[in-house]
Amino acid sequence: MHKPIHLLRWLLAVWIPLLLAAGCSSGQASKKLVRKTVARIAPEQRLELVSYKTKSVARSGEDDKEKLFFVIGDRKMLISFKADIKAGIDLKDFDPKRDITLKRREKSALIRLPEPVIFSCDVPTDSIVVEYQETGLFRSKIKSEEVAQVAVKGKENILQEIENQKRYPILSDARENARRTFTSLLNALGYEKVDVVFPSEEAQQKSKVKRSKDTVGASGAEKSTETESETEAVG
Repeated sequence: MHKPIHLLRWLLAVWIPLLLAAGCSSGQASKKLVRKTVARIAPEQRLELVSYKTKSVARSGEDDKEKLFFVIGDRKMLISFKADIKAGIDLKDFDPKRDITLKRREKSALIRLPEPVIFSCDVPTDSIVVEYQETGLFRSKIKSEEVAQVAVKGKENILQEIENQKRYPILSDARENARRTFTSLLNALGYEKVDVVFPSEEAQQKSKVKRSKDTVGASGAEKSTETESETEAVG
């Protein structure tokens, strides 16, 4: 289960009407106003975009390393727990002067955002339930501290699965929510065409361009079709 964090609703309901009342309804907002508006998005430099609530399980006492210590009797545990995961964009290194480019004549804007990150993964203590436990005849009973350690292991497994894109597409959801948020924001400021890009996407694009140039270089020169356009960096 996941849900977006509706920051854009506040922007469109409160901040954008103020801009329009100030005279931005005709044409595009200036670079200064765009920079000021973006700064209003995340004053604490942390833009939370999506949250997941999930239930998972973790176990202990079944891997080979642990079995080396279980000489007499066995000791196993299976727990279930809930996790609350939040992800978004860390704007600490985001610089509107560098990362936003406006083409006012074309009514277009380009914004480069940092990659989404996990802000938190909280496991409420009261959500941890021991579903199964087994201790051998000569083994001590499982303690609450061990249960907590297994929950930490389960939390680490969740974060690893997110990083490896095996489960919980929270980072891709955060990326798409960021794209929608900034596209709608700049649309409201008068920019009809908005491109929101991330470092991983730019790297892929550069790789494609390089392969294309290598191919062209092998077959002959490519005629340039680049034209000049009025470009205004936000600064």
